[in-house]
This record gives sequence, C-alpha cells and structure tokens, in this order.
Amino acid sequence: MTDRFKRLLAGLVDHAGWTTLLVLLVSAAAVMGYVDPQLRWLGFDPDGGAEPIEVVDGIGRRRGGPRSSGRGGDGFSLTDGDAILVVESEGIFTPFGAKALRRVVSDLEALPWVSGITWMDRAPPLNLFGLPEPALPREDASPQRFELAREQALRNPLIVGQLLSPDAELLVLLIRFDWLMVTDDADVTDRLREVAELAVADVRRDWTGSAGEPPPIRFALTGRVPIRLSLARSGEDNQFRYQMLAYAMILGLAIILFRGWVTVLVTALAPALGVFWTLGWLRYLQIHDNPFNDVILPILLSLVGFTDGVHMMVHIRKLRQSGHSSWWAARGAVTEVGLACGLTSLTTAVGFASLAWAQNDVVREFGLCCVVGVGLTFLAVV
Repeated sequence: MTDRFKRLLAGLVDHAGWTTLLVLLVSAAAVMGYVDPQLRWLGFDPDGGAEPIEVVDGIGRRRGGPRSSGRGGDGFSLTDGDAILVVESEGIFTPFGAKALRRVVSDLEALPWVSGITWMDRAPPLNLFGLPEPALPREDASPQRFELAREQALRNPLIVGQLLSPDAELLVLLIRFDWLMVTDDADVTDRLREVAELAVADVRRDWTGSAGEPPPIRFALTGRVPIRLSLARSGEDNQFRYQMLAYAMILGLAIILFRGWVTVLVTALAPALGVFWTLGWLRYLQIHDNPFNDVILPILLSLVGFTDGVHMMVHIRKLRQSGHSSWWAARGAVTEVGLACGLTSLTTAVGFASLAWAQNDVVREFGLCCVVGVGLTFLAVV
C-alpha cells in the first residue's frame, strides 16, 4: 500500500502534463463555485422545476410546506411573513395615515413578487356576527371615528402586541413572496422600503386635508429573509477578509523562513491555492453557508498547508544541495515527505470527521468542510 501511494505521488512529477490538467480541472470547479455554482450560464436548471427557491443568495435552499396564492384574504397567521415592514408614525389613526398606509399596501401588492400582505386592517373580526370590519376607517371619517377605531384596535388581542404596538405608533406589515418572480436580492429588501416611501411621498404631495402638516411616516425592514441576506453578505465579507489574512500570513512566514523569492512563492502558493480551492469547492457543493467557514477555515487550512509545504521545500533544498537535479529533487520530496504529509493530513481529516457525531448541525457541517479542505490542501501542496 505504501509503495503504491509513493508511485502515485511520483506520477505527479513524472507526468507533468496530466498533473497540470488535474490542477486546471480542480481550479475550474473552484472558480465556478465563486462565479456561478448553479451552472446557469450553461442553461442548467438545478431546481428541476420542482419547488421555488426560498432565498436568492446562492444558497439554493428549497422552501417546504404549502404556499398560499392570492393577495391577502386567504387566511391569517402572525408567522407567515417572509419579510416584515415596520411602520413608525404618530399618525397611524389619522386620515392621512389611513390613506397613506392603504396606498403602501396597494403598491406593495402590485409588485409581481409579493403574493400577499397581512396587517391589522385584515385581522379576523371579533364582532358578534363575524362580519369583516377594517381596523382603520376611511380617510374621510371623523376624528371621533378614528379615536374609536384606535381604542378598538388596542382592545383586540389579535392586533395589539402582534401587529400594533400598545402606544399605537408602531405597525408591522407581514409580507409574503412569490419566489418564482424574485430576480434579485434587492427585490425582497431595499425595493420594498423604496416602494413604501414613494407611496407615502405621493400621498403627501397630493394631500389636501385641513388638519395641518401630515405626520411623518418612517419605515424599517426586518424578518427572516432580510436577516438571512444580511448574514450572508456579512459572511462573504468576513470570508474575504480572513482569506486575505490567511494569504498574508502564509507569505509573511515564507519570507521569514526562506530568502529566495522563488522559494517563497512556491512555498506560499501551495497552501494559498488549497484555501482558494476549498472555499470555491464548498460553494460549488452548496455547503459554504456556515459561520465557522468564514473565520476559522481559511486560517486553519493555510497553516496546515504551509506546514506541509515547508517540509517539502526543505527536503527539495537538501536534495538540490546534494547535487540532484530539480526534477529528481521534486520527485524525491513528493515521494518521501509527501507520504508523511499524506498521513498527517489523513489523521487531521479523521479528527475533523469525528465532528459528524456532534449534536449541532453547524458543527457537523464544519467538520465536513474541514475534511474537504484538508484533502484539497494536501492535493495543492503535492
């Protein structure tokens, strides 16, 4: 088994053309992970047309459960919002507030990717006959009618503390999406707030009420989809930052240990390539969405790969100083030191593979990512 593994490693030097092809293929898959892991540029449909995608951020998780169709009147739930638009105003129960909020809801539901909105005006009725009764009166109602509507909303347990704050100055709109119509992350984040602000601005510009200056209305966006997208963007920023830190650490250590620039570049390039391969392949395999990968994985793999690279380069330099050719020095280092590096990489991978028995899903996935990374980094070094 040992001799067979040594012959395999020696083949990397003996057949430089095939080795170059292997490096190009692995690199191409890694680049595809960074650029387009879904292979959309080839016209490939990774979803098979089965179910809509829940988040358009490269993760590609499928959304389970039934989807509601229609626009708002097909059931009531305080947990069915993909995004939550928070409305803050002291004038919610005013003629201007009623007209502006209804215009906001109408304009948002006119967006092709919005399938429905739940807000206090559509809360189930609590009257004796179960007749639908909007929480907000029409904009031409009297001030007394608005005050009565405010008191009734604050007594409604389905509204107060759920869709409306106890001081009646904070309102939430639960927005559901039709994921087949979503084309960009901004559709489910910034675009919603922009539409709401434009709707209020239009109503304010045309407002002719006699109650003085209309009260200001401010918007904020939250919910599981905006939060997940924010975390994904933050994870990408952190991954890039720590990936650059890993590259800088490798280069700095190589400069300290070796004097020649060629030796420094060769020693630093191998673990850097391993980190680049790993992060690209994790995206390609759709297992990159892990907070540990953003910070720990680049540094960990860079140190593991740099250690193997230093051992390999020291052995190459010893053979060169003994009078051997470059080809023979590389072959000898790969076969002799490569076997030891392979065994250490194997034990490292086995150690991380033990995380598969962890109870936490994030830890289990991190262990899998480390196994993939250690294997690709060893391949990059040899």
